[in-house]
Amino acid sequence: TTSLLSIFSINIFSINTCFYFTTITIQSKTKRSKMTFTTHTSFLDLISKYDGFILDQFGVMHNGSNALPGAVDVVQRLHKEGKKLVILSNTSSPSSSALNKLPKLGFDPKCFMGAITSGEEAAKYIVNKFVGKK
Repeated sequence: TTSLLSIFSINIFSINTCFYFTTITIQSKTKRSKMTFTTHTSFLDLISKYDGFILDQFGVMHNGSNALPGAVDVVQRLHKEGKKLVILSNTSSPSSSALNKLPKLGFDPKCFMGAITSGEEAAKYIVNKFVGKK
């Protein structure tokens, strides 16, 4: 079974320090997914439990101008551990734009399998649903 950890709400993203954050856990991709919401006090104990991590950009990885304290270290650690990382963002920009901004914030884009943005997904939906239809 593949398990993913989605992180959507966090104050400080640190591997060793205890801060509270909320996760959504998708338990299995072969069975009907069961989502649970859990509050954790450390990131370190979660690394071995999941194959991949879906990370929200703003407020989790960075604030738009700077990486949040510890975020770059956590991403590097997860990548080094062989974890699959994907960015999920509600930006209207395409995913390539989200990935291209990472280096100036201190992140290595090679650590991520890709990014999914609401703007790009909305554009795909509109094209698939409405283009060429009357």
